[in-house]
Amino acid sequence: MYGTTLAQAISLRPPSPQRTASVFTTLGITAILSWPFAAVLVIVFAFQDLVQSRLQRQQLVDVFKGALTAIAYVLLALVATSLTPG
Repeated sequence: MYGTTLAQAISLRPPSPQRTASVFTTLGITAILSWPFAAVLVIVFAFQDLVQSRLQRQQLVDVFKGALTAIAYVLLALVATSLTPG
């Protein structure tokens, strides 16, 4: 639950690829480590990000770059947690 609060706080910054990556990564890691329903919040944030970017082409590209970066971070975290013994 703390991860979702952190993601919401990060989402208050102006739209940018770094914000998108930070929020997606925070929610992804939260979904993996503690609260699986946090993954549903990614959909809500993605919609919010698209609306705030006003659907301009370059901003959409930035949103997708941030989303791809976040997916890479979350997959890395998933691999790291699966390799941890115990």
